[in-house]
This record gives sequence, C-alpha cells and structure tokens, in this order.
Amino acid sequence: MDSRITDQLIEDVRKNKAGAFSELIRQTQRFAYGTAYRITRSPEDSKDIVQEAYTRVWKHIGQFNPKSSFINWFASILRNLSIDWIRAHGKQPGRTLLMPEFHDVPGAERQPDTILENTEILDLIRAWLPGLPDGQQRVFILRDLENLSIREVQAETGMSEPSVKTNLWLARKKLREFLLSRGYS
Repeated sequence: MDSRITDQLIEDVRKNKAGAFSELIRQTQRFAYGTAYRITRSPEDSKDIVQEAYTRVWKHIGQFNPKSSFINWFASILRNLSIDWIRAHGKQPGRTLLMPEFHDVPGAERQPDTILENTEILDLIRAWLPGLPDGQQRVFILRDLENLSIREVQAETGMSEPSVKTNLWLARKKLREFLLSRGYS
C-alpha cells in the first residue's frame, strides 16, 4: 500500500470525488481483513468488523487529520472494533496475534510446564498491549509479533526509521517493566 496514493485517496474521499471511497476500500481491504482476523480469528466476524470500520471511516473522514497517517488511524479503528467484539462475545483474541502454536515456541518441545508458562506470558502480553500508545502498539505488533523488518514496518506505518526504532524500544521497555512487575525475569 503506497501511503502517497492513500493520502491522495483520502483527499478525494473528503471531497466526495466519485469512486474514491471504492478505490480506498480496494487498496486497504486486505490490510483491514487481516488486522481484524488476527485479533478475532473469526472469518465472518472479521468481515462484519471491516464493514463497520469502513462505515466509521465514511462517517468520520471529516474529523481525520490529513497530516496524520491514515493507515494508523484506520488500524486503530479496526483494533478497537475487534477488541469490542471480543469483549462483547466473551472470547479470547486470536492465536495468531499473540498465541503461537506449540511448535512455534522455541525450545518448548510440547513440554506442558513450558507451554503453560509461555501461554501465561502471552495472556499477560495480550492484556498489556491495548494500553500502549497507538504508534508503539503498531510497531511492536508489526516488528515483534509479525516479524516484519524495520524497513517493512516503515513502509506499513509511514514512520521514519528512527521513529520506528524509538517506538519499538519504548514498547519493549514497557513490556519488560510490565513482566518484571508480574514476577517474570
């Protein structure tokens, strides 16, 4: 997704230019569905969340600051709707966001004690993550959970390399402090 194209599309959507909103949806729908699905792990509910997110974008596009990153604003809408869905349905966020399969945990070898401890830590991270500022949360998810490179995170967020690294450092520092306060070293 090219942020310059998205910025131009946002401007066109704000001006009610014919076809602009449809083009915005076309360019962002994979990102939108992927974001919702990673949190909910529900294909049908993710589609509903994406539809509601686009409705909110349409209704509130006039409040969006064009000097800000549209994709960060949109991701925040998607995350909030997904978290609201989880709360409303009493479900846990999807495994792909913060819950690797057993074989994905290095050294776990399906040992129950190790798996249980990693699951507990991941549950703590799940509870901690929404409290981060949007920029730190987005960079942390993209870099540490989705394993994107710094350059890929830059492209996804529109942040400079120093901003990406600073947000990542701050998020990791806060996570370290959070885990230490819970007795993990």
